[in-house]
Amino acid sequence: MEAIKNQVSPNCKSTKFELLVSFLWKCRIIALDLHPGENRQAAVSKAGLLCSNSLTYAVELVKKLKDHMSEEYIKSVTNLMVIKGRPELSKSWNFIVSDNRSVGFDEFDFGWGKPIFGGVSEAISYISIGISVNNEKGERGILVAISLPPLAMENFQKIVYKMTFKNVEGANIISKM
Repeated sequence: MEAIKNQVSPNCKSTKFELLVSFLWKCRIIALDLHPGENRQAAVSKAGLLCSNSLTYAVELVKKLKDHMSEEYIKSVTNLMVIKGRPELSKSWNFIVSDNRSVGFDEFDFGWGKPIFGGVSEAISYISIGISVNNEKGERGILVAISLPPLAMENFQKIVYKMTFKNVEGANIISKM
């Protein structure tokens, strides 16, 4: 997280989750090699602008989107989907992130003790779910499952390495269609 945080302006205050989502969004768009002029809904940015600007740009867009997500807005979107139908989300440029860190997947006890792992078993192509996990040392962290086509996943791994200067070869990055 420190390597990611160092890429953001000191004036840009953000949570760890906002920072992580912004970083993953930018790395994902670069890895998918989308047309620079493509513009998508939600945290809107042309692919070229997102890729060429600093991480601060992505963080500010994510924060702006979060601030916009009021109960009234969500009800309005729900009503619109009832009237017009649900939009197709299976396009590669869609990136939906759900913050499930406080759900307690890592704490559920069904009578045989706390789980070793609690969360998604495999990533869905356009939905990433953030959950809390503990490493071997008991340190708390965030796990985000990401699914990309094989070539994009290879690119993603290289981009994460390049942007953090840390080797992610040992990370459990699995790619399947």
